[in-house]
Amino acid sequence: MKNITYIFTKNRKNNYFNNTIQAHEFYYGLTAFDKKEFNIEIIEFDYSKKIINLPLRLIDLFLRRFVSLPFYSARIFTINNIKILFKTDHLIMVNESSGCSSLFLLIFFKKLFNFKAHLFVMGLYSKNIKFKQFTKLHFLIIKVLVLFLDNVFFLGKGELNKAKNIHKNIDKLNYFPFSIDTNFWKNGVLDLKDKSQIVFVGNDGNRNEDLLIEIASKLNKYNFIFVSQLPKLKNLNLENVKVISGKWGDEILDDSSLKKIYLNSRLCILPLKNSTQPSGQSVSLQCMSLGVPVMISKTDGFWDSNNFVNESNILIVENDIDSWIKNIISNYSNLKKLNSITYQAKKTVNEDFNLDKFYQRLVSLID
Repeated sequence: MKNITYIFTKNRKNNYFNNTIQAHEFYYGLTAFDKKEFNIEIIEFDYSKKIINLPLRLIDLFLRRFVSLPFYSARIFTINNIKILFKTDHLIMVNESSGCSSLFLLIFFKKLFNFKAHLFVMGLYSKNIKFKQFTKLHFLIIKVLVLFLDNVFFLGKGELNKAKNIHKNIDKLNYFPFSIDTNFWKNGVLDLKDKSQIVFVGNDGNRNEDLLIEIASKLNKYNFIFVSQLPKLKNLNLENVKVISGKWGDEILDDSSLKKIYLNSRLCILPLKNSTQPSGQSVSLQCMSLGVPVMISKTDGFWDSNNFVNESNILIVENDIDSWIKNIISNYSNLKKLNSITYQAKKTVNEDFNLDKFYQRLVSLID
């Protein structure tokens, strides 16, 4: 029996072992492993206020603040977690925070315990480096991290291409499209005529909140609902906008509640800042699976230009206010066009971005 260990930042372990998961995509294949064939361990960040691993905390603080990398090594470098790694065959880290935070564990124990390490990447190569004098150190640490990995899974092709220009050995760099739980995000009726609101969802730093606010301000005859904790939306006072403060994993808004919001929406909009990070990917796929058309900014980090084509199964907009206003007005009332886009989008997601394919890709690559 193989031992699989996942490292998450939070909000997964209890849900997994208590069987309280709603949508499964943010577990990155964990729930598909047969417990009769695999022994599953989960490491999560320790958010207690105990002052442990003080030297590591100081190193983490320096690397976060000056080198602009998400290091939280002190939250996972524990005796118990080392014992877990001793029995591990495959270590799967689900984002750059878990990857960077695991670097010291990898350096000290990967060869000693002889396990394979795999990292999902969405934004590691797109960080805003605040102190430019540490740019070389920033990328040196990333190179060292990749040296200790067996596979690096990129959720977007834009970031993958950027990484290929940094690393000499690109064989371990793989495009690995994010997939969603199409069994949860499903809707039997694809008809937008009785829906009116325009929805925006998301919290990452590449969401363009200034452009979003400007869109809602200028389109004051349209009703918007923003599901976000972005700072500028917190005290937003627009009569045509309802703001729900929420993010994935909190108790304010669970997946079922978010699904209801999607199902009452005629259009999902995702104004983004230009970046190689595949921002908006999960929200787009969830909406598409439910039959809600998606309008998104044209960015370098768009995750898959082969499967998603403008005006066919998605609406891709130049990233300026005039283009956004023009596209929302022209498409909002064109139900025939929107219904056609939702049909094609749903078909694409169900065929190529479902969790069964995600799990099959994962097992084939880690073995």
